[in-house]
Amino acid sequence: MSKYIVASTHSWHLNVSSPSVYDSLEFIQVANQNEFNALNLEELSPEFIFFVHWNWVVPEAIFSKYKCVVFHIAPLPYGRGGSPIQNLILNGYEEAPVNALKMTKVLDGGAIYGSKTISFEGTISEIFGRAANVVEELIQKIIVENPRPIEQKGVPVYFRRLSEKDNALTESDSLEKIYDKIRMVDGFNYPRAFIEFGKNKMEFTDAKIVDGIVIANVSFKEKKIND
Repeated sequence: MSKYIVASTHSWHLNVSSPSVYDSLEFIQVANQNEFNALNLEELSPEFIFFVHWNWVVPEAIFSKYKCVVFHIAPLPYGRGGSPIQNLILNGYEEAPVNALKMTKVLDGGAIYGSKTISFEGTISEIFGRAANVVEELIQKIIVENPRPIEQKGVPVYFRRLSEKDNALTESDSLEKIYDKIRMVDGFNYPRAFIEFGKNKMEFTDAKIVDGIVIANVSFKEKKIND
């Protein structure tokens, strides 16, 4: 029986139903580095290792020996690096492809097995929901078709990983940017968009634009010492 490993530190992709093509395959899911390190890759000899969302560096000894696939959302080679969805939204993108990449030494620089574009409409939770469905489609395509990955073309542009400070709403922000800043971190464990208000912090969620007005829920929290 062919074996496949799916490594992910987040659960946003796990609610997608598995197609019947997987019935004759063995899938091993790991959620952290300790679980991954405990695997006997030599014995398992996986056909592919899919890193859906992974927070640790994978040793070259692994991705040079096994077919490792990483997923990244951006019109590559533009948009390599951190916080791709948020950076793209702030740069005016309304959609972008979810890419299945061959893992290499170059960050997000591997050849592309396949891709499919998703909309950036809605909150980050809704965006990741669409991404989860596409990741499932791409994994199935790779397993069934075993496509030859195609090298990226063009000049690479790298994004920096955004921090909580980047979520601050400022006086110079347009209404559209305020809306985007709120929704692009509205979900999961992302620090919410905020405004500092004296010793307190106002955090915003559930934004929408109605008749040119941004409407959102706001929570007042006392600022922490390190805020």
